[in-house]
Amino acid sequence: MTNIKERILGGYLKFAEFLFYTYLFGTLSFGRAFSVFHVNTPFFPIFVTEVFLLLNIPLILYKYNSLVRLPRLFLIVLSIFFVFGCFYLGVALLANRMFALRDITIFVYILFLPITFINLNTLNKFTHFIWVAIFCNVISLFLYHCMLLGAYPLELIRVFLEASKGFNLCLYYGITSSFIIALYRHINSRIYRLLALVLLSLNIYTIIMGSISSVWFAVLSMLIFLFLILKRRFLKLLLFFVPIVVITASVVFYFNDKIMPSICSTRLSGEIAGFNMLFRDIINGKTEVNVFRNVGSVSEVSNVKTPINLSKYTARPYDQWVLAMGAARVNSEVGAVFGADNIKWRRGIWRKTLGFALQSPLIGKGFGVYPDYGATSPAEHLPGIYLYADIIPVHNHILTIFFKMGALGLGLFLFTNIYVFAYALRYLKRCSMETMKSLLIALLGALICWHALALLFDVIDSPPTSVFLWIIIGAIFAVVEIDKKFA
Repeated sequence: MTNIKERILGGYLKFAEFLFYTYLFGTLSFGRAFSVFHVNTPFFPIFVTEVFLLLNIPLILYKYNSLVRLPRLFLIVLSIFFVFGCFYLGVALLANRMFALRDITIFVYILFLPITFINLNTLNKFTHFIWVAIFCNVISLFLYHCMLLGAYPLELIRVFLEASKGFNLCLYYGITSSFIIALYRHINSRIYRLLALVLLSLNIYTIIMGSISSVWFAVLSMLIFLFLILKRRFLKLLLFFVPIVVITASVVFYFNDKIMPSICSTRLSGEIAGFNMLFRDIINGKTEVNVFRNVGSVSEVSNVKTPINLSKYTARPYDQWVLAMGAARVNSEVGAVFGADNIKWRRGIWRKTLGFALQSPLIGKGFGVYPDYGATSPAEHLPGIYLYADIIPVHNHILTIFFKMGALGLGLFLFTNIYVFAYALRYLKRCSMETMKSLLIALLGALICWHALALLFDVIDSPPTSVFLWIIIGAIFAVVEIDKKFA
């Protein structure tokens, strides 16, 4: 009987590890296109991320003793934050606020931390993790270029990728770049070093061509951190990187131009031309970009006198789709997606959210409640509550948690993240293995990239990006534990 139990348990542990890498593969390769897969139930759909978590609950319970190796203070504060989130979800569901189910990204996804910590408990498993990430990165880069060009090898791929979002994939490129930069000196083979530089070049090139300014800010913040930590190593890599990125970008641009010449020939100048046309029309009074203005305690959105012709300002099929979706959701997002009036749009969102949050600054407004930004009320779109509801995210994870969970919830969240960063930074000085030290630097760079993007985008609201906060933190603690074993 004992032998049967051990076999069942051993089989489940292998299955759980397989699930972990399968989930990573799907998310890193396809982003939101993978995370929208779901199973319909009589009550609500259960998405692939939640299915993954449910299947891993026995793993967390069985390996509970391994979690005591996490810093005690961190574990206590994180547990309080998790319980606090469960309480808010329960209150919201009892009040029949079904939109609260969207807010599980804030606290339920904490379970990715112990799952990652358990699965990456050896250096060999970390190596597998890195190889899976590299393989996914190559797939993702190819698919994102298909999206940018509007050219797909199969119609099925086009339909599948319509659910994806560029900023999801660009976050992964930033995280991958952090790993390549930090681990570059540990690559012994010259061929592999060249391939690593080419892959880094493709990631940076794609981030630039993705034209998402928030991602640029996030990656720049990460690069500044890596420079301050690596110093000479960073500058030495830069000397080799610059000619490689020029060659790689030229080759990729050349072949892209062969596939879609009408797009690529105007790719670099299209953005500038589009902005010039947009600003000229605004000055001439042909159109008005929506901006927020405060009238007493109510935030209003100015009306668009003449609808903006989206195709007039861009020749890129992927951007046309994105802009059209943004315009369909709410007119005020047109300026934000364009890049023109981006800061003004976000400031309007943040100002209204802050005013909404200050109505209950200590404990927040709870889950399933949203500020009225002047767009269509979410209550009118219950059939699309999970995927297509007209809800405008706050585009700032600090404000998101503050208005939902108040100063108490925000304090707990900030403490856990600041603690992890300080803990890892302090441990760098006494790391016994150079490989582990470089891995820790890579993960800290990834953590900065995540937080910098989350300050300007709806990263914490989106499952394929929200999960990586806790995956990164779980991996940080896993690296520390592995290094302690060899100390």
